[in-house]
Amino acid sequence: MTRQKTHPYFNRNLLRFTLIELLFVIAIIAILAAMLLPALNKARQTAQGIQCVSNLKQIGIALINYQNEYNEQLLVSRIQIPTQKSSYAWSTALSILYFNCRMYESDASKTPKIFQCPGEQNKARWDILESCNYGMNHFSFGALNTSRRVATMHRLGANSDTIWIGDSVPNDSLSTYKDAYPVSKGGNYRIQLPSGGLPFPINTEQSNSPMFRHNGRTANFLFWDGSARKLAVMDSRQFKHWAPTTRGKSDTSESNMRSLSDWLKGL
Repeated sequence: MTRQKTHPYFNRNLLRFTLIELLFVIAIIAILAAMLLPALNKARQTAQGIQCVSNLKQIGIALINYQNEYNEQLLVSRIQIPTQKSSYAWSTALSILYFNCRMYESDASKTPKIFQCPGEQNKARWDILESCNYGMNHFSFGALNTSRRVATMHRLGANSDTIWIGDSVPNDSLSTYKDAYPVSKGGNYRIQLPSGGLPFPINTEQSNSPMFRHNGRTANFLFWDGSARKLAVMDSRQFKHWAPTTRGKSDTSESNMRSLSDWLKGL
């Protein structure tokens, strides 16, 4: 009787060799993945930075539209009516005026995408003062209350050095930074020049700090001339980027505050 030959596929030696070869290929793939992962992460961060700059430019367009509609009156970082307890961030004003959001309507899903930095893990909310991803230069544009002046476009003058809007630190109750950067550090709807120290997250002690969350510890900023670009930590600490406004309008009466824009009339 003739002995039936074993098919090569079922040959034990061949099978053993195939498994070794498979493990070898897997090891090579793992090594290549480890080599490529940093490059892929860098590419992803670069793409996020580009989208962030695009967001800032669109915010700049909305801010310029506001000025055109309200006789060159600048939108300030925070608006507070003396007879009311609530304060309203500049992003809330833009959301109501140009993005179909309604006052007292708390719906996070309606937050305009341009207010969400793609490099930030915390979600922006148009209706919560402390949940901004972007803040306004508080040195130059201030807040609308009894101690601040309000500038107009022709008084401040346009230039490419003064920061208008930039990356900020979300510090609402749901923020992942709430322990390192609580609300007591300042509202993230505003940013200002770090006073005598490095900004967040390098240093957690700076109030109203910009947030350096992009490639190589950089932050993106919209400038007064409408351009947007990234700045490294040391570049951002130059005073020319935060020049304070000293020639603003001095009338801070409630009647003047209410006349700033239509969206305040319903408050």
